[in-house]
Amino acid sequence: MDIDLIDVLRSKLKELPVLDKTGKREEIEQFLNGFKELTRKEAFDLLDEEEKLDYGLLLSMREVDRTNFVSKEEVFKVLNA
Repeated sequence: MDIDLIDVLRSKLKELPVLDKTGKREEIEQFLNGFKELTRKEAFDLLDEEEKLDYGLLLSMREVDRTNFVSKEEVFKVLNA
């Protein structure tokens, strides 16, 4: 099941008031969250080593402080060292 489809299902569940009456909404959302994590892990396991490294780099780049800059000269200084 596609991860985007899980998000669509979750949004559609919010439109069903009967789930509030039965108390099943939270249980279904927990199931969808667990399934989404499992799907992500299975997808990650299918990547080769280079793709895993690229994914790790992407995650690292998303966590950087975007307000901290260095000059182009500093970058080339480090690269040429």
